[in-house]
Amino acid sequence: MESEQRLHVLFCKFLDKNCSACELQELFCAFDSADESELRTLIAVELERVENECDHLSALQLTRLMQVNDTLHQQMKKTYSPKRLLAVAATVCLFAFLGLAVYRYTNDRPKELVSIPVSSPYGDDVMPPSNKAVLRTSEGKTIVLSAHENGIASGDEAIHYEDGEELLTLKDIQQLTLETAKAAHYQAQLPDGTRVWLNASSSISYPSKFEDNERLVTVQGELFLDVSKDPTKPFVVQVGRQRVEVLGTSFNVNSYADDGRYYITLNSGQINISPCPSCKQTKLSPGQQAIITADSHVMVKQVNSVEVSSWKSGVYFVDNQTLLEFGRQISRWYDVEVDMGAFKDVRLSAMVRRDAKLSSVLQAIEWKTGIKFKIEERRVSTID
Repeated sequence: MESEQRLHVLFCKFLDKNCSACELQELFCAFDSADESELRTLIAVELERVENECDHLSALQLTRLMQVNDTLHQQMKKTYSPKRLLAVAATVCLFAFLGLAVYRYTNDRPKELVSIPVSSPYGDDVMPPSNKAVLRTSEGKTIVLSAHENGIASGDEAIHYEDGEELLTLKDIQQLTLETAKAAHYQAQLPDGTRVWLNASSSISYPSKFEDNERLVTVQGELFLDVSKDPTKPFVVQVGRQRVEVLGTSFNVNSYADDGRYYITLNSGQINISPCPSCKQTKLSPGQQAIITADSHVMVKQVNSVEVSSWKSGVYFVDNQTLLEFGRQISRWYDVEVDMGAFKDVRLSAMVRRDAKLSSVLQAIEWKTGIKFKIEERRVSTID
C-alpha cells in the first residue's frame, strides 16, 4: 500500500512539474517494478482530470505537453531493445495520454478535410476515427452532420450545433435518430440536458421533446450517457430487450454483442436493469458491470468503470482480450476487415489512443506479442 501511495505522489508531482531529479529517477524505477494495475488506475484517474480540465490549457501548456510526450517516446525507442520494450510498455502507455490534450485542443479547431494517401511499414495505412454522424427525423429528413463540430444539442423548437449554429427548426415533436458509422464518433445533448457520447457503429433514438411520464430513448452499439436529474420523470434506456431505468446517473452501454452479450457499466448513481418484461430487476451500484446473455441471464461483477468508459476521453483500454475480440474493435474503429489468422486466441492487454493511425495500433500489438501484420488497402492480416 505504501509503495502504491508513493507512486501516486510521484506521478502527481511529475504532472505538476514539481519532481526533483532524484524523484524523477525514483519514478522511472517505480514504473519498471510497479504492478500494471497500479499504472492503469493512475492513468484512468488522470484521464478523467484531463477530460475536465483540458479546455482550460493554454497553447504554451499544450506545446509543453506535446514536447514531453514526444521526448519520452523517442527516449524509450532509443534506450530499449524490442524485448525490453515489452517490459516497459506500461510506462510508455502512462504518458500516452499527454497527447490527449493536444489532440482535443487541435481537434476543436475547424480545418479543411483533405484525403491524403498514407503508407506505413505495414503497407497501406488508415487514419484514426473522426467526428462523423447522420441525423434522421421522423418526417423523413436525413442530415449529414458537420465533421468540424463535436456534437449537436436539442432544444424545444430547434436543433443546433454545440457552437450555437442552428441546424434544424422543429415545428412539431419528432422522433430523432443520431447514427455513427464505422470509424466515426459524435456527441449529443438531449432535450432534457442529458449528455450522450456515441462510439463507432452506434445510434440513439429520442423525441425532440420529452412529454411523457418517462424519458425513453433507444440505443444500439456503444454509448456513454450522463443523465440529467429529474426525480419526477425517470430516464429509460431501451437496449435490445433490456430496459435500464435511471433518475440521474452516468453509465456505459455496450450492445455490439460480439460475443452474444450486452454490457452495462455504472460510473455514478444507480440503475435498475430489466433484461425482459417478466424478469426480475437487477440493481447496479457504481463500479459494477451487468453482463446480459442472449437468454436474458444477468451476471454482475466489479470493474474499473473509468477504464470501460475511457473511450469517450480518447483512450481505449484493452483488458486481456483475445486478438479475435480486439480485431472486431479495430474493424469498427478504422472501418477495415481484420483477419488475425492463427493468432486469434492470443490475449492482449494494452492502451490505444483514439487519435492513433492503424499502423500505430498494429505496432503496439507487435511489441507486446511479436506478431507481424500487413495492411493491404482496407484489410489487415497477420504474417505467419
